[in-house]
Amino acid sequence: GLQFLASYTFSKTLDTDGANINGTSAGNTDTLGDQNSPRQRWGRASFDRTHRFVFSATYSLPAPERGVKRSLFGGWNLASVVTVQSGTALTVSYTNATNVFGITGDRAQLTAGCTKSQLVTPGSVDSKLNDYFNSACFTTPPVIGADGIGTAFGDSGTGIVNGPDQANVDFALSKT
Repeated sequence: GLQFLASYTFSKTLDTDGANINGTSAGNTDTLGDQNSPRQRWGRASFDRTHRFVFSATYSLPAPERGVKRSLFGGWNLASVVTVQSGTALTVSYTNATNVFGITGDRAQLTAGCTKSQLVTPGSVDSKLNDYFNSACFTTPPVIGADGIGTAFGDSGTGIVNGPDQANVDFALSKT
């Protein structure tokens, strides 16, 4: 009466940030950041999960041999599914009101010397609920306008940060 199934997936999904678009631009959808920079647009897809483990099990509970007890307590099954997976790829966006190209949906500008491992604040997910990103790793894009105000696009790529890992456990009790 016991059955189980386990699976593990190791993968990497890359794209040109099709899911990382800004759909609030007067009914049009604009890609975040510099649309003319294939290098910036190519990276981990927003739905990429490097590791995914799923375990499921069903168990037919023992039942009395016969009679009313069998009809009441027989035919029950217990099922469970456990899913453990790495976090999705996150693209860090920035609202850039001073962009000289007029595109306010931008990528974040990384500070010099900040490594990929420093982008997320260390510690447990609970400890960084209001401070997930290390703000010291981000700055405003460089000024390129003749007016001394207008800025270029931010330089961060797509999917540069891992979101929090996830684990889910579901149970079900059913009678057949």
